[in-house]
Amino acid sequence: MYDIKKTKRFTYEEIDKLSNKLLNALLKHVDTNSKIMFLLEKTTEFILIYLACQKLGITACPVSPLIGNY
Repeated sequence: MYDIKKTKRFTYEEIDKLSNKLLNALLKHVDTNSKIMFLLEKTTEFILIYLACQKLGITACPVSPLIGNY
């Protein structure tokens, strides 16, 4: 994976380790029946939190900041 904004290339191993760090942080605050809503642009962080949710088996509910105000 390549992050254009940070001009950094990530290996699968790095992505796995970083998403595991998020996974461990989420474990302190959620259970397996949780739903996580997050508002992020399509960035490295978006992918990492989405992967962490998938690994935990919890529902990820990403919201795009491009949808505007209501």
